[in-house]
Amino acid sequence: NWDFGWLAGFRYFKFQEGFEFASDEADTTFTGHADELFWNVDVDNHLIGFQIGSNARYHWSDCFGLYAKTKMGVYGNHISHYSRIRGSNGFAFVNNAGTPNHLRQYNIRSTKNDVALMGELDLGMKYSFWRRFEARAGYRAVAVSGVALATGQFPQNFEDIDGVAEVQSNGSLILHGAYLGLDYTF
Repeated sequence: NWDFGWLAGFRYFKFQEGFEFASDEADTTFTGHADELFWNVDVDNHLIGFQIGSNARYHWSDCFGLYAKTKMGVYGNHISHYSRIRGSNGFAFVNNAGTPNHLRQYNIRSTKNDVALMGELDLGMKYSFWRRFEARAGYRAVAVSGVALATGQFPQNFEDIDGVAEVQSNGSLILHGAYLGLDYTF
């Protein structure tokens, strides 16, 4: 009643995140007035790499079964980062004479290549209700480390434009949830 198997292959995983902070001196209604200011940070993580894994299935009957799958891998992560402060008059700029960033706009794009790790656990059950049809229900969790998060890009000094451009890629996340599916085998 038990089946065990191994798997290996390449995987692509994309994770994007954004953050916006809006400020208005007069009120809480944002209309595009000159006293409103917006700070945006966007990051895109493109992971591609090799993974290995295993699966186990228990066939309770011809129609009903349980399964568990695990996958883990090491990935190259190409990160794109975009940070800007803007208002109705355009992008903010550093206004500090005598500093290297004087009059530089706060409109910063940068990239970085790094290494990330990803693991996945998938637990579920399946029911075969016709010869080639199978219904699935389960719970999946994917954990990733070595990614850039939007909140991880907050600078300590907004005047240091070059420091803001340095992508911080030490973030981690866990994505998890239940799923339902229908498979057709041909």
